Amino acid sequence: MIHPSFKLILFQGLLLVALFFASWGIVSQVHWMQVLHIQELSEKSEKKLSELILSSIERQGEEVTDINARGALDSIITGICTANKLDRNKITYHLLYNKEVNAFALPAGHLVIYTGLIDAVKQEEELDGVIGHELAHIQLSHVMKKLIKEVGISVLATIAGSKGTEAITKAGKILSATAFDRVLEKDADLTAIKYLTNANVDPRPFGNFLDRLAKLASGKASYPTWINTHPDSRDRAVYLRERSKHLRINHRKLLSKQTWGRLKSIKP
Repeated sequence: MIHPSFKLILFQGLLLVALFFASWGIVSQVHWMQVLHIQELSEKSEKKLSELILSSIERQGEEVTDINARGALDSIITGICTANKLDRNKITYHLLYNKEVNAFALPAGHLVIYTGLIDAVKQEEELDGVIGHELAHIQLSHVMKKLIKEVGISVLATIAGSKGTEAITKAGKILSATAFDRVLEKDADLTAIKYLTNANVDPRPFGNFLDRLAKLASGKASYPTWINTHPDSRDRAVYLRERSKHLRINHRKLLSKQTWGRLKSIKP
């Protein structure tokens, strides 16, 4: 016969085990970002974060004020956004004089493009592809995901508290000079193909551009271009061309020949 005190101890032990697993089940269903209010924090500080990073980046290159160049770039962005029902009003672009072949997305829908990229592309569709790719990073919320992963929660909290110049500089370097992970890159690539196809832009030159930059960068330890932030470019060029070759679209240019020429006349 089991002693009553033993029954009580056994009952209490089983109750503790049950409470532990019940509590663990509840905790496991709550996303850590929600627990720490990171989503709320990022929404409140995203615009401010972008402004601070831009301030740091703009020291590296003066903003292009040429009306023709800016109008051409605006037409490309508007064309892609309109064809894909993206909110154009949420995209702000910055064209900076800088010889580096680069373009990158910032929080709050900001897109930075260097004149070095304009100089490097050989045809409009190559630039359309790069812009489509960066717009995809913005639309798919890759920018904040990357910052949270690589910079950390504490930095976002610091920025929200209006502190940390060093943290802002680090965030800017991460977004402009370090790669997204392969999953996010492929996601942006495939989304860019969709964007270009919907806009009736031939996506194959985008793959050709990646391939060309990869060949230029081959054998060079540091080649300050968009290619450094987009690894496996040759492999990506292959699947981009493979995905694109069977598409049936009525190819068109987003810019007139004259407008494209004016944009290309802008030198780094």
